[in-house]
Amino acid sequence: MRKSLFFLLFFYAPALLLFTVTPETGPSQLLKEVRNALNRIKPFQVRFVQQVYGDEQPDEPYAKTLPDIEESGEILFKDDRRLKWTYLKPELKIFLLENDSYKFYDEDNEQLTVGKIKDRGSQWIWQLFFSDDILPYARVGDTGKTIFIKKEDAQEPLNVEIQLNNRYLPVRVIQQDRGTGARIVYTFTDYKENVEIPSGAFELNVPDDVEIIDG
Repeated sequence: MRKSLFFLLFFYAPALLLFTVTPETGPSQLLKEVRNALNRIKPFQVRFVQQVYGDEQPDEPYAKTLPDIEESGEILFKDDRRLKWTYLKPELKIFLLENDSYKFYDEDNEQLTVGKIKDRGSQWIWQLFFSDDILPYARVGDTGKTIFIKKEDAQEPLNVEIQLNNRYLPVRVIQQDRGTGARIVYTFTDYKENVEIPSGAFELNVPDDVEIIDG
């Protein structure tokens, strides 16, 4: 279950924002603001907490219910085609994306999954902001700081709520999995802007005896 939920899924220097997004403005302008914010601070690091709630959990408030799964770590984002998503607690897992190829290392299960991202417009929250394909399925919330994306597709369904702060940075993502009924909640904090990427940051060194799986 963890592996499938991971793949279901998917951010800014201070700036004077002269444009206020409203529901009437539409998702196109909101996506533009988020893209501008992302591009201003990349490369960046951000901390994340991922919580998974089963379908039997009440909708709100999340803080008063215990998640079935909780994991945390950090993301290193160079651009929408190259990122490193590292789970640090409770177990080490590393996801590397480079162009359309990915590697996912699960230390506890001693597995390395390798494959291709087939649909950039539906796989990754970070990449959604750079895909115009989602515009027909998106709407802006009443505050102008929330975007809802709902795609009713038999092969690639998507039901996501993305909450932004006043600088148009994603701070919370709520995703509903139609298949399992689970709710996945991502919280993003402590953005570090325009960071220097260490040498070898996007290299993945795994044990020689790790099981390799085609994704």
